[in-house]
Amino acid sequence: MTTPFEALDSSHISLVFLDIDGTLVGHSGHPDPCLWPALDAMKAAGIRPLVCTGRPYGGVAAQIAHRLDPNGPHIFHGGALVRADNKIFHAHAIPTEQVLDMISFARANHLTLELYSADTIFVDAPTSLSTRHAELLEMTSEAAELTQIATSHQIIKTQWILTDEDRDLVLTRPHPGCHLARATSDVMPGVTFVTVTAQGVDKGSAARSAAAIAGVDMKHTAGVGDSSGDIPLFDVVDLPLLMSNADPSLHHLYTLLPGIDEHGVRDLALKLIAERA
Repeated sequence: MTTPFEALDSSHISLVFLDIDGTLVGHSGHPDPCLWPALDAMKAAGIRPLVCTGRPYGGVAAQIAHRLDPNGPHIFHGGALVRADNKIFHAHAIPTEQVLDMISFARANHLTLELYSADTIFVDAPTSLSTRHAELLEMTSEAAELTQIATSHQIIKTQWILTDEDRDLVLTRPHPGCHLARATSDVMPGVTFVTVTAQGVDKGSAARSAAAIAGVDMKHTAGVGDSSGDIPLFDVVDLPLLMSNADPSLHHLYTLLPGIDEHGVRDLALKLIAERA
């Protein structure tokens, strides 16, 4: 049984990695305004918040990252990109042959697949799912011939956007040389996002890199998330914290924060501040 959140000693934490969907962002598509005073006070107390998300850099995710810390290093694309507002620290490409294989499978099965470079989202043609996803991100996607994009651009992430009916078709399919992370968003209920990065590239590997860039030992880090895609992050931070709105099958593995509707991140920030006082 995990230690209750209120009883944890978190006085040693100086850097907190924060997932976005289900952690900072709920049904509204933006962080609740009540979070910002607590996060600002946490920063003033010397505890640094950094984004650690499967989302690309842009739109809502970039706004949140800039609001937290314009100098980064924030984690995007499920760990494939570590960047600040004006600087890319790391970008890891998926092998081209694997990208081409996913494109063929998506076309054969009429599935929505997005390709991501460090700054652009590409789709073969807009679908209802890709359009809704772009709206969620507050970004735009570019329609292009994906096989040409795969051979002419550094693709750091692909993302499947799947209905419940199609989810297992992708999750049970081999993706050799790649790492898969599954997530959902309250803004698109009934949809599963499967993020694909290069093998060995995930939120955990990126958290190690970001902490090193920030000059913080991993024993002074915490991570907050709400899905199985956050497990690589939880595996490397000293204090892993799971939002209580996460899949119940994960609840027994980690200390629970109040859910997003109960402002768990705000409560964490206030606890960290109190322990520094």
